[in-house]
Amino acid sequence: MAKFPVGTEVYVPSRLLPNPDGQSFALTRTTVSAQNARSVRVNLQDTNGNDIEVASRLLHGPNLGITVLRIGDLLTEDYTLDPLAKSTLHYLRLLLQPEAIRLHEVRTTVEIQKVWERYENATSHVVLIGHGSSDSIRLLDQTRPVNGNELAQLLEDAAPTTVPKTFVSLSCLTGRQPFAKPFSQNRVCADLLAPFQSVHSAAASLFAQSYFAHHLLNGEGVIAAFRHARRAVGSGVSFRHWRSGTLTPTASS
Repeated sequence: MAKFPVGTEVYVPSRLLPNPDGQSFALTRTTVSAQNARSVRVNLQDTNGNDIEVASRLLHGPNLGITVLRIGDLLTEDYTLDPLAKSTLHYLRLLLQPEAIRLHEVRTTVEIQKVWERYENATSHVVLIGHGSSDSIRLLDQTRPVNGNELAQLLEDAAPTTVPKTFVSLSCLTGRQPFAKPFSQNRVCADLLAPFQSVHSAAASLFAQSYFAHHLLNGEGVIAAFRHARRAVGSGVSFRHWRSGTLTPTASS
């Protein structure tokens, strides 16, 4: 079956269009007009009036949307969590239409589930911002931190039919095995990108911006975009890429 059948709504990197500087966002929404082996034609025309042909791997599907979940603690929101969340949000707004980007400030399991139940269908990528450890993330309505398996299960319970998403965690230490392995094994998670150590908010923001620039703006896959983002933050900070409970070779090299 074709990845993007005729009539499917897709997002095309604006750099591939005849007048990229005239586009408002890094990706332009259109529909598929014809299907080829590894490419499609879309309902956008070149300077000769012909439909533009684009490699399928450079396209994003109709559910492209990024949900930023800021998990607050009431203590460090003003000077740490909120600036990180808002810097990420504002950068993403340069890439996609406003309706495809959303920031939700939550503190409890109930709030997370309500947000996920409502928006997961319009979400392809999630940015997790909170205070993490090697095995958990803190939530205010819980007497102990929530581990990776429990957090993933909260999301799955809120939307049992969800399609797996790419999670970019900017929460310290959540790239370590105790948290990352069970979280990435859950069906809600296609990929988990997360820091292996404590990470300054500025470095975390840089990683997220670099990843989404390469992934969305340049049309790179998860692994290639992760490599570039990992290099962007320098040798002092290390991020890991987990998929299906396994640390990818790229991350361990």
